[in-house]
Amino acid sequence: MTCTGTYTLTSSDVTNGSVTNIATVSGTNVCPPGTGCSGTEITPLAAVPILALNKTASPNPFVVGALASYVITVTNNGTAATTAPITVADNLPSGITLASASGTNWSCSGTTSLSCTFSGTLNAAASTVLTLNVTVGASATVADNTAVASGGGDPTCPATARCSGTVVVGVTAPQLTVSKTATPNPFVVGHPASYAVTIVNSGSAATFGNITLSDVLPAGITLASASGANWTCTGTSNLSCTFTGTLAPSASTLLTLNVNVSAAAASGNNTATASGGGDPTCPAAAHCSGSVAVVIDPPQLTVVKTASSSVFVVGQPASYTVAVTNTGTAATSANITLTDTLPAGITLTSAVGANWSCNGNAALTCTFIGTLAPSGSTALQLNVSVSASATNGNNSATASGGGDPTCPAAAHCSSTVTVAVVQAQVAQPAVPAPVNNRWFLLALLIAMVAGVALMRKRSH
Repeated sequence: MTCTGTYTLTSSDVTNGSVTNIATVSGTNVCPPGTGCSGTEITPLAAVPILALNKTASPNPFVVGALASYVITVTNNGTAATTAPITVADNLPSGITLASASGTNWSCSGTTSLSCTFSGTLNAAASTVLTLNVTVGASATVADNTAVASGGGDPTCPATARCSGTVVVGVTAPQLTVSKTATPNPFVVGHPASYAVTIVNSGSAATFGNITLSDVLPAGITLASASGANWTCTGTSNLSCTFTGTLAPSASTLLTLNVNVSAAAASGNNTATASGGGDPTCPAAAHCSGSVAVVIDPPQLTVVKTASSSVFVVGQPASYTVAVTNTGTAATSANITLTDTLPAGITLTSAVGANWSCNGNAALTCTFIGTLAPSGSTALQLNVSVSASATNGNNSATASGGGDPTCPAAAHCSSTVTVAVVQAQVAQPAVPAPVNNRWFLLALLIAMVAGVALMRKRSH
């Protein structure tokens, strides 16, 4: 009896180079004990190529934004040379794209889903190397990757495990952490001040590429100068600053922004935001920004005006006194200007006050060039002449400048005094009593008698 069957070669058969077949007969009284009931046949296979693929990565881990590569090695472990082109399929991880491919007799198509072809011949025990140079984008988180070979005359690829190669690759990146401080705090109008911005690389890889810092300064605050190693800045209020150095993990850089604080400045927050440097999360992430709250400490001018008298007399000396007090918490930072329009008929004759000077004689502009500490004050005396045309009325003095952002608009910047004006009294000549007035004569007689009596009394 003859039996015929079919058999499908396995990858192990190909690897072993032969197929072993054992046939066994069984049945009742068919195969008595001790007789040969089975037979073995070893059939050698024709020589075939056997492909094995290995994959590595460099560096490992990859660094976001830095150069990286996968290296694929295909080896012919068979006993015969390859008989057809070898194809390698490779789907790159998310965020990683092919920049270039190199290898003798290799060509590749695609940037993320790759199909690479080796058009040469691999003799038994020979190998070929394909290098995939890749770009590691900001969105890359892992770089684990598998490449699979097929063709070349190996009947078992791509299904067999040796036809694939996998490499486990981590992805690291720098991380920019920004903090911001202010000196002094509070700022004082008209006085030097500064912001300090510190950027620390709290990531696991060195920065690469420039770091850009954007900072919109608060209203009334402008950049005077910037300092910091490898830093440059443009703008005076809307700042763009660039760091051209490199920060290793845990390293930091300091940028100092020296600013002018004008009278228009107000208290509030200021934020600096970093981007670039290879940090894939900036500028969106919270750690990319640093904020500081700054109080603006201004002086405050309080004006009080008085008059030498509540009633001015035409032709008589008179004066107004204007007292300016700094009721704020910071010293004045600029000249103080006082405007005062005198009432009609009243003109300035002289002005007296330390560090004061005045222009005009009716519409006055007076300037104080000194500095008032908190609670400090200055007095200006305006000596005036009062003409016959002067009338009753109010007179106001208004201060501005000095670093007080609220003057001249605020009520405390002005003061008013009310003065009445009267004409001088003219003395009237005495009118002699007429000698023919009988009452006058009687009074004179009584006075004379009384005088004589008094003299006699004193003589006794």
